[in-house]
Amino acid sequence: MDSRRPTVSVVIPTRNRAAIVERAVLSALAQTARPCEVVVIDDASTDDTAGRLERYAGDGVRVLRVPERGGGSRARNLGIEAARGDWVAFLDSDDEWRPQKLERQLARLEAFDGLGLSVVYCRRIAFDHLTGRQFPVPTPLLEGNVFAALLSGWEVSTSQVMVSREALTRVGGFDPVLPGSQDYDLWLRLAAAGYLFGGVPEALAVKHAHLVLQMSADPGVKEQGLAILDKKWRATIVRQFGERHHARWIALRRVVIAQSYLMQVREAAAQGERRLARQHCRAMLRAGGFPVAFYARAVGLVLLGWPPYRGLARAWRRLRAAP
Repeated sequence: MDSRRPTVSVVIPTRNRAAIVERAVLSALAQTARPCEVVVIDDASTDDTAGRLERYAGDGVRVLRVPERGGGSRARNLGIEAARGDWVAFLDSDDEWRPQKLERQLARLEAFDGLGLSVVYCRRIAFDHLTGRQFPVPTPLLEGNVFAALLSGWEVSTSQVMVSREALTRVGGFDPVLPGSQDYDLWLRLAAAGYLFGGVPEALAVKHAHLVLQMSADPGVKEQGLAILDKKWRATIVRQFGERHHARWIALRRVVIAQSYLMQVREAAAQGERRLARQHCRAMLRAGGFPVAFYARAVGLVLLGWPPYRGLARAWRRLRAAP
């Protein structure tokens, strides 16, 4: 058995993130288990992203500049192709890691039952820049074959995950056809191919919300992504679990879309753009098929505006936390 500790390449795709990309790079370089390299793929940025990255080139950081925009999946796939490590750890350029993230994931691989794992994830912290709240996101620690769990609402985000480069190569990396949910589709394909997942209980990835605009957060993009996902996975889901499970899966994926619509309403309301908030709310109503709670929150934001709505939300959280 090879006793050498596996090497890890960090892959960071970015586009027009000059104001924040350094935070992601520095969090990768600050790992207590230092990666063998940090590969940043600049997806044809038009701001000063390239200039911000220049100062790190050569210090364990490689910057690959794409002359024409290709999207997040293509950028990540280029990073996978360029990676030299045994494992690839993905980090979105608007997120960051706690210093022990890679160390704890490597320790999970070195545990007595870690030898057969091909995907290792950690839990995450959500940082909401509208409210200033930071909180751990409760994620069940599931291990082994997680295909059924992925179809039942369990999910992890890209910045939480470290994957064997061999496994990534065999399943073909991220699907560039998908405009959204590319990471979820990759986890499905890895699990369906028999690759085993392992988890680290600590929350070591920080997901920043409401800091910069994200194409992946656009509900229209997510609607398109779900249509493609359904074409890809419907036959498999129905064959293995039946029509009812497929219907539940669609409902769960539409909750993800509802969250994107609500985010748009919330951001517009927080900026005092009441008219824009109403437009987003109407688009959400037209889309249909979402849980009533999402509509209630969206309408509340439109009618009350951001400060009163935020005050009521705080009061409600205190009430629920009361003994």
